[in-house]
Amino acid sequence: MFGNKVVHILLAFLLVAACAFATAAAQEESKTEAAPGEQQFPESTSLWKVETDTSIVYLMGSIHLLKETDFPLHPKLMEAFDRAGTLILEAELDSAGTPGFQQYVLAKAVYDSGKTLQTELGDSVYSLLKTEMLTLGLALDQMKQFEPWMVSLTFLGLKLQQLGFDPDFGVDKYFYEQAKAQGKTIGTLETLEYQIDVFDSFSPSSQRAMVLQTLAQANNIEKALDKIVLHWKTGDLEGLDATINKSFEGFPEIRDLLLTKRNHSWIPKIEAYIGSRGTHLIIMGVAHMSGEEGVLALLRRAGYGVRQM
Repeated sequence: MFGNKVVHILLAFLLVAACAFATAAAQEESKTEAAPGEQQFPESTSLWKVETDTSIVYLMGSIHLLKETDFPLHPKLMEAFDRAGTLILEAELDSAGTPGFQQYVLAKAVYDSGKTLQTELGDSVYSLLKTEMLTLGLALDQMKQFEPWMVSLTFLGLKLQQLGFDPDFGVDKYFYEQAKAQGKTIGTLETLEYQIDVFDSFSPSSQRAMVLQTLAQANNIEKALDKIVLHWKTGDLEGLDATINKSFEGFPEIRDLLLTKRNHSWIPKIEAYIGSRGTHLIIMGVAHMSGEEGVLALLRRAGYGVRQM
């Protein structure tokens, strides 16, 4: 159950959660269809650059799950990767499939105090979730010892895969495989274990709210994510902020843990690359880019010139 693909879905939780929380806003706008014929790329995309006398640091926003039809990627993204000698990701992806990490996830996700998913969610919510899970071919009773955050991630991940979104087509996954094949130096901003710790630190009330919101918006996930992907392709920070960050206004704990604290913790690491020599490419979930507490705004407040590509 906890192979690489499922764990990559866990790492995509912020984007997936944004879909669940932001779907209502997305429903108010119509989906934009690509024009037929030769592929067209927007002038700008989710790529920014900080340049000094000795270094260039590219900051690339990632969508962790995409459809195969979202390829090829924007030429500017490909060019930044080609120029970079070092690739930096949120976390190292290959270790996700190791037995040790999978055991770590299980240890965090399973109740150890006699609680069950049903006792924590209540009979009515549990019954509704059980019905929805069956539509994805998964029996909820098999997960009755799991905490709500894990069940929400599993449900959303399976739902997105059913709709054609796949972590194997994620931006970070794509460039990670390319970097390994080309022998580029690969670094990380944090560990996979830390990311799982963040999920596991959600309060019981936030976890229950996550399940309720997921169920309420399950049928509108595709439209919400399509809208986020469109903003990502054009590098539209205002659109991303309205769709993702503001959608967390009713969930301050989740926003603080998944976005704000992590953004601030990454700044010293990004500054170290800015202060070094060479060309580096840092890839992070695009939700980390926008907003007053986003990585780009934090770097600008620190005095760095950040230019969109």
